[in-house]
Amino acid sequence: MALFEIKNDSFRDLKTNLVKLKKTIEKIEIKIEEDGMDGYYSINSDILDYAHSVYTSMRVLGYIKNFKGENNE
Repeated sequence: MALFEIKNDSFRDLKTNLVKLKKTIEKIEIKIEEDGMDGYYSINSDILDYAHSVYTSMRVLGYIKNFKGENNE
């Protein structure tokens, strides 16, 4: 896989998972406002997966940015 493809895939994944993370956070904020401490807060939430994917994508993009290879675009 070419460096450009990795960069493009990571950037696309970053945008996708940021949207998912934002929507999940908004749902939790609404639940907090409506239900307070008595609400049901699922232990099966995907929020950690989304946050980890965002972190991983940013890390890959950072490595590519700092990479000093000939094919770095």
